[in-house]
Amino acid sequence: MAHTALAFTGCSLGADELAAQLESNAPESLRRLLAKLPAAAVGVDNHAADASIARGALHGAVQTIADANAGRRYSNAALAEARARSDVRREEERKAFAAAVADWRKGAGPVQVVRECL
Repeated sequence: MAHTALAFTGCSLGADELAAQLESNAPESLRRLLAKLPAAAVGVDNHAADASIARGALHGAVQTIADANAGRRYSNAALAEARARSDVRREEERKAFAAAVADWRKGAGPVQVVRECL
């Protein structure tokens, strides 16, 4: 979440108005998410007469996030870990399927292959 910004497109509300609307009307789950973000939510209306204001607000949020993470490089460690877990599951599934086929070829009775979908 340290590298995440929330932008509402098609939103012409200023930062204070948007914050007030989110505080009073957003579901609790969204409010909990907003509390974890390093920058306030941004409303972006590129169809407005002066879209540069919206782009400036978005750029400001990105700069806030970059400043909050200065010196900390984004790492793909979590992605690498998830990939490793997936590879292990895939190998386990491949071995289980190969064993089921081997049993079937022996004629040792009915074969049932069960896959767990994640």
